[in-house]
Amino acid sequence: AEYMGIDKKLVGMRVLTVTCNPSIDRTLHFPSIQIGKVQRTSIVHMQAGGKGLNVARVCQIYDCPVTATGYVVGKMGLVFDDLACKEFLSCEWYSSQGTGDTRISTLLTHDSSDATVLNEAGPILTENDWIEYTAFLLRLVQSGKYTHVCFCGSLPQGVSGESYAKFILHCASMSTKTQIIVDVSGETLAYLLLRPAGLHIKVNHEEFTEAYCLLKAQGSLVAGLLPRSTPLNGEYVRSASLEFIHQGARSIVVTFGKDGAFCAHPGGALLGGMPPLPKIISSVGSGDSFLAGYMISLANGGSFRDALIQGIACGASNTQTSVPGLLLKEDVESFASTVFIRDVQHEF
Repeated sequence: AEYMGIDKKLVGMRVLTVTCNPSIDRTLHFPSIQIGKVQRTSIVHMQAGGKGLNVARVCQIYDCPVTATGYVVGKMGLVFDDLACKEFLSCEWYSSQGTGDTRISTLLTHDSSDATVLNEAGPILTENDWIEYTAFLLRLVQSGKYTHVCFCGSLPQGVSGESYAKFILHCASMSTKTQIIVDVSGETLAYLLLRPAGLHIKVNHEEFTEAYCLLKAQGSLVAGLLPRSTPLNGEYVRSASLEFIHQGARSIVVTFGKDGAFCAHPGGALLGGMPPLPKIISSVGSGDSFLAGYMISLANGGSFRDALIQGIACGASNTQTSVPGLLLKEDVESFASTVFIRDVQHEF
């Protein structure tokens, strides 16, 4: 089938991205990095960061109406808001009066290999902070403005993965006409995989393996327990994902970095990849760019095959820039022409 790219037919689509633990991303570039030595650079870039912000940037590049929301707090929260405004991103932040600060993430890029990321943990939320924040989010989700809601990224300290998963499922049950897309990990992902009905779930291979092994350790899956450090092979990913589809998930996507991506959907299963890239500047945000491309393609009337191609091409394009989410559409079109897809419904 001929690949259908993203065109201008995004009529009626509006996306809300939810980033519970956003960050100020400081990208510093060095020719090389030497641990234990003083190094200086004049190349510094700051932007409002977090997985949902990266998704929003790609949506904006494709003229898809998008609003970013998240929990911001403290003086760094004010800086974060200012940085987002400078990018002309549409935002509706929950500005907390609580303690702590919006975190800072430091991205170290250099000429010899992929970026190194140093993440702070973020603020600590009290139970009351979480109750007030989720009430704010629920009002946004139920406003009727948004056709797609993306829950992305990690949680602040003090919030359990199970609490977040239950909130996501509550949003899905209260807004049945809204497409719910999740890119989460750990306990949150494990809880959702047991209750995937109505969800699009996109994760990377390591996150899928961790959640799958958590479920096994809890006795939630019949198969024998794998060591926590053992990545699931392709056949485990395929068979498990198809079971989650059988339980009602709209789609399960597992990305494998440079080795491509897998997609299970109600009509089957697909595996996609592309030739190796000659150079990677930074892979930070590539999974988020994949998610945006995949989601927009489906909303634009594309098939799951089209969406997988678009996602892989957007993820690859993101590796060609040091700033997460600021990909070039011409790069996406070029990479899309090299993506290969095969049917793996019956074997990986």
